[in-house]
Amino acid sequence: MTFRSDDRGVTVQVGTILLFATLVVAMSLYQATAIPSQNQTVEFRHNERVQGQMQDVRNAIVRTGATGTGQPTSVTLGTQYPGHVLFVNPPPASGSLRTAKLGSTTIEHLSATDSETRDYFDGGGHSFSTRALVYAPNYDQYANAPDTVYENTVVYNRGRDGNATLTDQQLVHGTRITLVTVNGSLSRTQSGTVSLDPHALSPSTTMTRTISVQSDGNDPVIRIPTTLGVAKWTRLLADQRYVQSVGSGADGTVAVTLKGRENGTNVTYDLRMAAVGVGSNTTETNATYITNVSPKTETVNGTTTLVAEVRDRYNNPVSGVTVTSSDGGRTETTNEQGRVRFEYEASEPGTETVTLSIDDNGAERERVSFRIETASGGTGSGGGGTYDVEWVDAAGLDCTHDANGYPTVCTLDRSATSTHTLTANVTYGGEPVTDTTVDFGLNRTGVVSTSSKEATTGDHGEVQVSIDDSSTGDVKLLAASGGDADSVVVHVVQSGAMPEIVYNGDAAATRGYRNSGPKSGVVFSVTNERPEGATLTDVHVEPHDSTIDALSDPSYGTGIYESELYVSAQRDGASDIGNGVSLPTTIDIDSDGQNLGPPFRQNPIIGGNNGTATFYLYQFERNGTPVEMANEPVDVTLTFENHDPVSFTLDANDGGNGGGGGEQTTAYPDAFNDGDGALEYGEDPSIPPSNPEGGLEGFGNLDVDSNDNQVAALREYYRHPDGFEMSIGVSVSGIESRNHHTLVLGDYRTSGGGSHEVSVTPVNENGDPLGGSYTLSESSTTTRRIDLPQAVVEYVNDNGTLYLVFEDRNSNQDERLRIDYLSVESSDD
Repeated sequence: MTFRSDDRGVTVQVGTILLFATLVVAMSLYQATAIPSQNQTVEFRHNERVQGQMQDVRNAIVRTGATGTGQPTSVTLGTQYPGHVLFVNPPPASGSLRTAKLGSTTIEHLSATDSETRDYFDGGGHSFSTRALVYAPNYDQYANAPDTVYENTVVYNRGRDGNATLTDQQLVHGTRITLVTVNGSLSRTQSGTVSLDPHALSPSTTMTRTISVQSDGNDPVIRIPTTLGVAKWTRLLADQRYVQSVGSGADGTVAVTLKGRENGTNVTYDLRMAAVGVGSNTTETNATYITNVSPKTETVNGTTTLVAEVRDRYNNPVSGVTVTSSDGGRTETTNEQGRVRFEYEASEPGTETVTLSIDDNGAERERVSFRIETASGGTGSGGGGTYDVEWVDAAGLDCTHDANGYPTVCTLDRSATSTHTLTANVTYGGEPVTDTTVDFGLNRTGVVSTSSKEATTGDHGEVQVSIDDSSTGDVKLLAASGGDADSVVVHVVQSGAMPEIVYNGDAAATRGYRNSGPKSGVVFSVTNERPEGATLTDVHVEPHDSTIDALSDPSYGTGIYESELYVSAQRDGASDIGNGVSLPTTIDIDSDGQNLGPPFRQNPIIGGNNGTATFYLYQFERNGTPVEMANEPVDVTLTFENHDPVSFTLDANDGGNGGGGGEQTTAYPDAFNDGDGALEYGEDPSIPPSNPEGGLEGFGNLDVDSNDNQVAALREYYRHPDGFEMSIGVSVSGIESRNHHTLVLGDYRTSGGGSHEVSVTPVNENGDPLGGSYTLSESSTTTRRIDLPQAVVEYVNDNGTLYLVFEDRNSNQDERLRIDYLSVESSDD
């Protein structure tokens, strides 16, 4: 018997094997291409957030140096990749944050105007070592990610192609010089968040000092150790009128030369210095010199008080230092202001010198001498010095006066105004005493506060101090100088409701200049009911939803809806922060910002007598995506120079700009994908095409009609085996569902060596055409409106996004497309 062969099951088996093989190949391809592309996007957005956090670190260091109080902050060194069921991700990306050796900042040819301070700070070179703080990412895909560096009050990105600054400098501002050095050792490498606790090494107390300095006859020079380079520092200092030149110095420094004289006189600069510790192994500052506070020469007929102050090498007060008097070898310890007081009792007529000293009294700067002339013998009644101190004026207060017309009791009505200025006068033998220090004090706290603890008399022997009320009650305000003191009683009352700075309850979500997409901005206003203006310094922003993690405007410009914060008031102000800022955040308005100059880099002023200020916050993001802010609560705290902080919660309704109903709306590009190999602002490798070719320059210019002044350029690159190729993707998101969508290509023209033809094709998220391609071939500037077909309209209505691919293939010619703006207009008409 013979049997016939049976092959009926072979086809099914072969088909199954082929299907399985195809699935394996597809999954392998997805693992090799799509997963890395998605991870690169995650890494890019994380890097943008870290750049914002490094700006927060910079602000914390600068504020710590200014206040003597630590400002904790944090940096997220790494990031997590999204999970996949069937695919594999690398381990979480990590990063490192470390201090790096920088060198010493040197100040040359500046000498203190005060003679005792000049014993230490003379015209010779004074060097202060400092370090940089460097964040270095370790990504899996984003290979060209820059290091982000803080040094000398500046944050910048350090990449292979050069450096890009993210903040302005605070080293020189007019005649103000601010030196904040970093001391310590830090080295952390991890994928999580690292906390930083900058702490003040100088000032070692909460008291800081600014000294007046002038040229010693040569132009002053500040030598900065830096890796930023001369060109960048030249640009950072370009708007400083007292900077004469910026050039290269020895040992990798940049030499900043200041004006020594102007209009035939020496320029006086205000110098403030500080040292901030970061990490471990920090070095505390020590007492360096002692200077007088009370006059160095006095004529007394009884008892007088000698006051001196001990400072460190940064000119800041040092507490807890033992000071020895030559009068009997007595010792006292400096208080939190770095000051000591010695009572001197004259025993007989004549002249005596009393010297107060620190350490071993070996150097001139370690001692200060007081020359005391005793007019007559006896102990007297105390306090009878040469000077006569009197309160002479209290502008705007209702006062009673003594027989000489000097105020003795003054009434301050909190309901009318909270700030007033009082004037004291210092004389000797009836003549005004100039350039002497007057100390201010209060016999109790909690009623009023003074604008300063001391001031120096002017040409007429007068000195002023402002007081701000805190509560009702009586307090005695004292002014003391040269062994004499005077007091005035301030009687604080409240006759009616207190004028305040109030939030108007008008927060509204807004799209800014865009008429579609999520309302990712918030607008609100406040009113200043007080009669005097209020100077705004800081704005704290904290959404209740902690996943709303960034405030970042998408524009390269500066202004309303083009800056993260814009305040429109009697005097405007703005902060335009490179790559945005992580939330929650506190924005220091006149410091935080990228490349801002007047009139924006300034603290806004809200006018008095019901003056208003409108705040524009734009735009809120979650993981790099704009967030709909309608009904999203946001806590805001406003900090002022001359008013207590004001806190409130914004609950934005749906009252912002943007279309609805049958109105026409307009959406603009939000991302692109090209093949030039560099991950740039607005680039998203996850959008089609999957294999881009060519490059797009000036993406940020696509969202506004600039009358052909600022344009984007799409061009081919010679990187493809077949020669020149272009395949560039652009996405337009936030498109509202409507009956009609029109693609607008504004003020474009093509050029190049071939037919000058570039096609634009609407595609879905996978890069598949949705119906129809459109050829652009005009060599002269043209605006074209394309009514999108029904298949495209349905896709856009379902997804809210339009993907466009600009192509020129197989021409082997360097074609280019120059375009001013691109938009999608949507309506029901």
